Amino acid sequence: MSGLSITLAMLIRNENRFDIVIALAELGMVRVSATIYPLQFMPRVVQPIASYSPATSASDLVRTIILGSASSGLEPLTLLLFVAVFFGLGSAFLFKRIEGGRFE
Repeated sequence: MSGLSITLAMLIRNENRFDIVIALAELGMVRVSATIYPLQFMPRVVQPIASYSPATSASDLVRTIILGSASSGLEPLTLLLFVAVFFGLGSAFLFKRIEGGRFE
C-alpha cells in the first residue's frame, strides 16, 4: 500500500483529495481480496481479481505462517512484484515532479 500511496501522492496535489483517494483505494483493495472472506465464498466475478490482490497475498502469507498450512509459494513473489511496480512508479513520478527529470 505504501508504494501505491507514494504514486498517488505524486499525482494528487491536494491533501484532502489524496486522503479521499487513498481511503477509497484501501477500501477497494481490502474488499476485493480474501482478507475478510475466503476466496471460495466470494462471487465468481470477484474471485479472479481477488486472487491477484496484494492484500490477498499478504493475508495468505500470514495465514501460512500462523497456521502452518500449505502455501503455493507465490505470495511473497506477488507482494514483491506489487511493491516493485508501485515503488518504481512512485520514484519515477517523484523524480519527474521534484527534480524536473524527463522520461526517456
